[in-house]
Amino acid sequence: MFRFYRKQKFKRLQNTLMLAFLVLSITPLTIIALLFLHSHTTDLQEQSTSHLTSVRDTKQQQIIDYMYAKESEVMGFVRSELAYASAGRFYGIVNAFRDLGTSIDDAREHAQQRYIPGSGDQVKTSVLPQSDVYKGSERYRLLHKRYHWAYLELLKRSDFDDILLIDLSGNVTYSIFKNEDFGTNLLTGEYKDNVLGDTFRQLKDLVTERRKTNQDYTPVVISDFSVTNGRQVAWLGAQSFAKDIYIATRCLGCLTTVLPN
Repeated sequence: MFRFYRKQKFKRLQNTLMLAFLVLSITPLTIIALLFLHSHTTDLQEQSTSHLTSVRDTKQQQIIDYMYAKESEVMGFVRSELAYASAGRFYGIVNAFRDLGTSIDDAREHAQQRYIPGSGDQVKTSVLPQSDVYKGSERYRLLHKRYHWAYLELLKRSDFDDILLIDLSGNVTYSIFKNEDFGTNLLTGEYKDNVLGDTFRQLKDLVTERRKTNQDYTPVVISDFSVTNGRQVAWLGAQSFAKDIYIATRCLGCLTTVLPN
């Protein structure tokens, strides 16, 4: 009986020692594994963060370079002969806009009814020869025909989807595609609180203030991107060297262009 008890006690001691040995053996391995896992996780986080930061900086620089290119494109346009000629006081389309009606309000109303929206040059409302504004309407039609093709060719070589000519009073006197903003007034009309109206007002105020000391100051104002009909839109505006008009170009889907994925 005593021998059996000693044998059982020795067996329990043996099991205890084996358990202690296993614990002492596994514990360092577990600690090493945890340290390795922590180190590996930290390295992966740092690598991922570094990669995402690099991608972010690259994309940011792409956007900056792209918008600088668009700014230069707008600046080249406002300095072009086309912009200067189409804004001329005597033979320009901007001046002819006022002759579309007996008053500027009538001219805006007639302009909004004149073309099929989005068509560019398809007239839906003709003016009879006996009308008081027939001569003015014909003058605008002929000048529109003279310059419209040139603006279309200019648009084909750019990422813009429309070009607007705006007089000093805020009237949209020309638009390539004659969308809803054509013929409206950006200071008093329905687009005054729109991103287009805000961009025009910001540009006008900036030019007015800075040209008190520098007559050649010609900034390009770029609006924030806003969602219009489910797509990102930005407006770029500048004043022509003719100084009688402001030019606004709409960049539709600019971010998609520079950041396709």
